[in-house]
Amino acid sequence: MANMAHTAAVHKTADSKNGGRRSSRCHFFGNERAAVLRGFTGAELHMRGGMTVKEAAIRSGSCTQYVIAAEVLLRAVRQGWANQTWINQVKRGEVPLLKAAEIVGAQVRLVDAYRTAEKSHPMVLRVFFAITGCTRDLATHILGSTPEQCVKAAEKVGVNKIWDSMINPLLQPAE
Repeated sequence: MANMAHTAAVHKTADSKNGGRRSSRCHFFGNERAAVLRGFTGAELHMRGGMTVKEAAIRSGSCTQYVIAAEVLLRAVRQGWANQTWINQVKRGEVPLLKAAEIVGAQVRLVDAYRTAEKSHPMVLRVFFAITGCTRDLATHILGSTPEQCVKAAEKVGVNKIWDSMINPLLQPAE
């Protein structure tokens, strides 16, 4: 212990977080971020089932945060409302993986919750509509709207579209 006071101090350079040592890992594979690719590999392993996030991260050489973030993006694409462009931008390093997952994470959870509610019981969606006004059923939406809301919607949609798609088919003689 007495010798520690006489040991010369080791200073890290101000521009380096790891003391000037370069990472031994490859940062890019082709034009894609290698760490992101490892995260997506881990996410695919986890989503197939049979292993935890931690196991998938270890097997893919990634960290659990990247596996979870990549899984969020993959789920967004599989839900159908996000497209492959998001994943491609993340893989190229244009958008950080964790930031992209943060942006789409709430939407993924919302769609998951809605689809779970949709499968559970019809009453659940009626309560959801009563609280939020959101529904997939156009008739329910129209019946729940005020006359002013209906007029605004008709102005946006256009009289011809409403006539051609909703009224005219009812006036046609049955074949």
